[in-house]
Amino acid sequence: MPFSLFTPPPPTVKEVARESKQNLRSNQRDLDRELLTLGREETKVVAEIKKLAKLGQNASAKTMAKELLTLGREETKVVAEIKKLAKLGQNASAKTMAKELLTLGREETKVVAEIKKLAKLGQNASAKTMAKE
Repeated sequence: MPFSLFTPPPPTVKEVARESKQNLRSNQRDLDRELLTLGREETKVVAEIKKLAKLGQNASAKTMAKELLTLGREETKVVAEIKKLAKLGQNASAKTMAKELLTLGREETKVVAEIKKLAKLGQNASAKTMAKE
């Protein structure tokens, strides 16, 4: 596809990898914040349950305990999402490394081919010089 002045060139492998890493880190930070807020809520609910239990309001304490269970479930979901993002980040970095190695391998084969050409030309030149002598 030809480039023009009005269309930007396509992003390189490094640019795409850097952008995806930034997005992953941003999402991971958001999930970490959510996990912290869930932990804070959990401590508040536990304190409230203790206060209600001391006052003898068992029915209210029971409903708060149910809320505590739902907070625990949400927390496990967030932790699972964090693990998924970490795994995605590892896979993305491995894929970009593989792509970079592939491009380096292609460049290396081109260099080796050029060296072989030059070696053949050098052998032909030395054979010609020997033939002249």
